[in-house]
Amino acid sequence: MNKCSVIRECERNNAARKVYREKIGHITFFQKVQGNVLVSGIQACHVEFVKDMVMSYQERQDLPTIVLTSRLELLRRLQEGLSCGSLGQLRVFGPFMKNYHLMSGMNAQQVCQIIQAAGKELGCGAILDQVLLYAMALLNIVSLKYPISLPAISGLLQNDDDFIAELAFRAGASNIICDNIVGSQMAGIMLRRIVERLEETFENVSDRHSDTKYNFQSFCHENNSVMAFYQPSRNQNLMNLYLKEEIYSVLQHTPKVRIVLDEVFFMEASDSLLLYLLQIKRSGQAEVVASSENAMEMLHGEVADFTNTCLFPHAVPAVTEELSGQIFGKYQYHYPILTAGKPPALFFTLKSDSHWAIATEGRLRIRAVDLEESKPFGGITEAVAIKTGNSLNAYLVPVPIFLGVPVKKFFIRKGA
Repeated sequence: MNKCSVIRECERNNAARKVYREKIGHITFFQKVQGNVLVSGIQACHVEFVKDMVMSYQERQDLPTIVLTSRLELLRRLQEGLSCGSLGQLRVFGPFMKNYHLMSGMNAQQVCQIIQAAGKELGCGAILDQVLLYAMALLNIVSLKYPISLPAISGLLQNDDDFIAELAFRAGASNIICDNIVGSQMAGIMLRRIVERLEETFENVSDRHSDTKYNFQSFCHENNSVMAFYQPSRNQNLMNLYLKEEIYSVLQHTPKVRIVLDEVFFMEASDSLLLYLLQIKRSGQAEVVASSENAMEMLHGEVADFTNTCLFPHAVPAVTEELSGQIFGKYQYHYPILTAGKPPALFFTLKSDSHWAIATEGRLRIRAVDLEESKPFGGITEAVAIKTGNSLNAYLVPVPIFLGVPVKKFFIRKGA
């Protein structure tokens, strides 16, 4: 078999890679794509890109959208979009807009679960059961006149136990509830410390006077609503537990939501919020859109089963290829090799018989070098690898075309 024939056969076999060139803009992509989306790479951390993503989803008006982010600049850009009327139904919750109504709409069991987690962190130990009894009694008193919420609980705890018990008695509460308040002084002191810990946990999005009725539950009945929430906290475990319970409450009244995770914090692979989001993603209750400079790190390796993917180049090529292996997989790469041997049927000859053969190796469908397109005069232009739906095809799109920006911004000199 001669060299040309071997090369043609290799090209034919390598067509199984199913990688093609394409031209599409990011706004069109997010307006039309269906299902969960994973975005990873350097360009994924650009605030304007994430803002365009959110606006594209909002224009579809198909699902209420919850945006969890760690970047204040994104919240400001979304707030600017609200000011100019381009984002329609939008609510921003962050350090410059502390109006989130905590625990409003939650049931007593959910609130007690959060109180229990905070109590364990504070080291309540043996009196934790008494604290929960006190808390349940307090929630019963609050619910006699007001919907349960953290501001309502905090406001009532500004009074002493005798006042709270007297208030409960006048409101018609049972003697058992009153006795649980008056007879558990240490439990009351510890619950007040727990409430202070919770207020510190949510200090970036709410204060004790945030009796606004603004939260995920109150906005998710609108399909075109967008809620942007600043997720970082001095106590991230409690924050994530709360967000899990809040999203659970939303799904009791809303068939499906879209949750955008923009560089959020999950403390570990067993993080309660991360596990819950993966669960509702698999069950079809939520459409999860994860965007990060390094999605592998943010999601603790849970990147393989996203329906759609945009893989940008990463700062470290090894990270790009690790993600690529999980997302796009491998294929059998065929290439020609030159072999040499003695001609057959001859005992002795000074000449060797050279011929070409086909060799194979497992290779990533998308490698780090595939995301770099060589340009004249020693430069390169980056590309993004895209996978959509259940298709086996992958597409390479130049980053300037995908983002709709001048090419010169993404023209990099070798060695730079």
